[in-house]
Amino acid sequence: MRKLIALSTAVIFVAGASQAEKLQFECTNLQGKHYYGDGGQTPEKNEGWIDDGISNGVFVTQFDLEDQSVTYRYKDATGVWYDPAQDEGGFVALVSMNNNYEGSFQIMIVTEGPDASNVTSVVINGIGSMAPTMLMNATRHGYINSSRTFYTEECTMAAG
Repeated sequence: MRKLIALSTAVIFVAGASQAEKLQFECTNLQGKHYYGDGGQTPEKNEGWIDDGISNGVFVTQFDLEDQSVTYRYKDATGVWYDPAQDEGGFVALVSMNNNYEGSFQIMIVTEGPDASNVTSVVINGIGSMAPTMLMNATRHGYINSSRTFYTEECTMAAG
């Protein structure tokens, strides 16, 4: 019965969303774990997993239903907005989309700068639910340090 209710919610949402051209997901206050690798400028005492979060961060993913393109931008803890495709010389690509159950999609963000390269995978689950969730996995490789981050948080969604 629960699956039937969730499927009905997803069908109603997708039917309503088909009137809109874009879906926007905004996720704030991400919480999770961060791993600092050994070497570089990471002191040995700081290596390993720690609890981490971005209390002032905002992550916005916009999905265009017409051409299935994705845009992604974020505000870091200092309050500065970034668009990886425009500001950081990177690219954002839709990797997969799942229309089953409540729906989900995955995007990949890749940037490479003079100090480090970053690969971030973002999955938005529960597109057809009232509380979609973002899962983020980011990897940074650089000469200063290497790190890995896992965050999760509920998001708000708007159709436009």
